[in-house]
Amino acid sequence: MTISIKCRTMNYRTVTSMSCLLLIAGCASNQAPPELEKQKQTLNEMENSPVISQYAPIERDEYSKLVSKTEEAWQKNKDDLYKHNLYLAERQADITRGTADTKNYQEKIRESAQQHQVMLQQSQEDRLSSAKNRASSAEDKIKRLAQELENAKTKKTDRGMVLTLSSILFESGTAEIKPGSERTLEKLATYLKEYPELKVVIEGFTDSVGAASYNKQLSENRARSVMQALNENGVDESRVSAVGRGESYPVTDNTTPAGRQQNRRVELIINEESEAS
Repeated sequence: MTISIKCRTMNYRTVTSMSCLLLIAGCASNQAPPELEKQKQTLNEMENSPVISQYAPIERDEYSKLVSKTEEAWQKNKDDLYKHNLYLAERQADITRGTADTKNYQEKIRESAQQHQVMLQQSQEDRLSSAKNRASSAEDKIKRLAQELENAKTKKTDRGMVLTLSSILFESGTAEIKPGSERTLEKLATYLKEYPELKVVIEGFTDSVGAASYNKQLSENRARSVMQALNENGVDESRVSAVGRGESYPVTDNTTPAGRQQNRRVELIINEESEAS
C-alpha cells in the first residue's frame, strides 16, 4: 500500500510539471516577435506625428495596412507570407518617413523664399522712401537757400535741384567775377557749410559771342572761378566740382546786351551726398 501511494504521488507531480511547461510554451508562442512589435511601435509613433499626418497620410495608411497583414500572417503561422509582409512594411515605413521629410523640407524652403521676398520688397520700399525723403529734404534746403540769395531761382530736374544764380555776373569774355557778387558767394558758402551732406556741381555758361570752342573753355573757367570762391570761403573741395557748358542751353535770346548778360550765368546742381555718389 505504501508503495502504491508513492507511485500515484510521483505521477501526479509529473503531470502537473508537464502542464505548466505546456502553458508557458503556449504563452510564449502567443507573444509577437520583436521585429513585429517594432513595426507596431513605429506605426503608433507615425499616427501621433504631426509632420507625417500633414505630409504623408496616404503613405502612413498604406504602412498601417502592411503592419496588419504582417501580424495576420504571423497569427496564422504563415511564415513565408509573414516575412514577405514584414519586408514590405519596413520599406513602406522608410517611404513614409522620406516623403514626410522631403515635403516638410520643401515647405520650409518655400516659406523661407516667401519671407526673403517680403523682406526684399520691404527693403526696396524703405530705400525708395528714404530716397524720396532725401530728395524732399535737399529740395527744401535749396529752396530756403534761394530765398536768402538775391535773384536766385530753383528748378527740379532729373539731375537734381538746379539753383540758377543770376547775381553772380561776369564781364564779357572773362572768367573774372564782377564786384558785388562776393556777398552772394559768401551766403552760398555759409549755407553749404551748414549742410555738409550737400554736394554741388557748378555749371558755367556763356553768351554766343565768339567761337564755340572758346566759349566752352570760358564757361569752364567761370565755373572754376565760382568753385574757387566757395573753397576760399571754407567749402571742402571734395564737395564741389566744375563743368563748362559753353553757349549751350541759353535762358534767353543773345541778340541784346541784357539777354547776353543773363546767359553769362552759373547754375548749381545740388544733391544729397548719397544721391550724388
